[in-house]
Amino acid sequence: MSCLALAAMIGGTVIDISGTLQEGDAQNSLAKSQARELEKQAERVRRAGTENISDLNRMAREDIGSSRVAAAKSGVKVGTGSALGAENRILREYQRTADRYGRDLADQIKDLQTQAFYRRKIGAKMKKASRYEAMSKALGGGYKMSQYDWSKFLGNEPDYIDGKAVSKRAKKWELNP
Repeated sequence: MSCLALAAMIGGTVIDISGTLQEGDAQNSLAKSQARELEKQAERVRRAGTENISDLNRMAREDIGSSRVAAAKSGVKVGTGSALGAENRILREYQRTADRYGRDLADQIKDLQTQAFYRRKIGAKMKKASRYEAMSKALGGGYKMSQYDWSKFLGNEPDYIDGKAVSKRAKKWELNP
């Protein structure tokens, strides 16, 4: 293998490792961004739900008021007997509707928050996996380089004297009689 091929092998390994690390960081960043969006969506759902429950309460008060006006016009004593029963029924219906809506709302918010939590967790795991993959690539590149015959690159190719390999260093220190 030539010096150029060796340099290309080392460079390719470094670029591969760098790309793997950057990919993990990008995936983690994307997952965090998606989690933030889910949390914002949960907050929007909570705000809209709060407004809707306030609207339900207002509508209940208006309907009870209308019921009182109708009872008073018909000559029924307001706040007693059947008029009070009608008010209580209206109030119970609105309360049941608000309770159902509130439970659905809480479920939606919890679901969005859970999704956000797991998106963050997935992003962190993707980043960690990219680190392991980069280490694997580094070790693989190291293994490839260990298979290379470095003696040619370093100029330590053995010379053969009488059929035996003798290194150049050994020849320098050899005493000639």
